[in-house]
Amino acid sequence: MDVEAAVERSRTLCPGPVQDSSDLRSSFPAIIFAHTIISRAHLRTNRLDYLNEVITAHRDLLKVSVPKVVHFGVILRLLVSLVARYNELNLWWD
Repeated sequence: MDVEAAVERSRTLCPGPVQDSSDLRSSFPAIIFAHTIISRAHLRTNRLDYLNEVITAHRDLLKVSVPKVVHFGVILRLLVSLVARYNELNLWWD
């Protein structure tokens, strides 16, 4: 499987700049799926740019007005990504 092609296709599921949080909320499952693909791409390729993209995306998702249970899931994914980056780079601010 071509990892780069899978990542590019998953990026198409994520909306561009969203003016209204309800637009983002309606596409939330697709966004989570896309970020899962990018996380898996990091695991397969060990490319740090994929991991950084996922961390940034999860931080952005925390700014959206959604139920707390959804934020809890995003926080867990963000924490896993930050721990992975810490394990690779040993940067204390992660």
